[in-house]
Amino acid sequence: MTHIERIIESYGCYRKFPTYPAMIIHIEAATCVSGIDIRDLNQSAAMCLQWKAYFDQDYHQELLERVDLEAMYRRVYPFRFPGCKLSFTKLSGLFQHVYSNACRQDVHEGEMGTLIKWLENRHDI
Repeated sequence: MTHIERIIESYGCYRKFPTYPAMIIHIEAATCVSGIDIRDLNQSAAMCLQWKAYFDQDYHQELLERVDLEAMYRRVYPFRFPGCKLSFTKLSGLFQHVYSNACRQDVHEGEMGTLIKWLENRHDI
């Protein structure tokens, strides 16, 4: 077994990760020293012009308002990937799916590529 080189730098600090989804998990877990957290990411993703491609519309306004969906609804699936008709509880789950071999979408193409560029522009140090 080999280790994947850590080349993806966190948006909020200089820590590096082997994959883009791993970096997103770091931020969602509130372990980034910058203070960027899951609500920041969710709000930013909801602000992206492509939001309808990966959000359940029922939660869009709440994510814009930085509502803690887990606290409000317990288990909720606001993120979706229409190509595979799957839903996810967190943005990192959506990126993990797209990054995996189970999905034919490239993480840096289409709506996902647009979302990554949007998040980078909003949060990259």
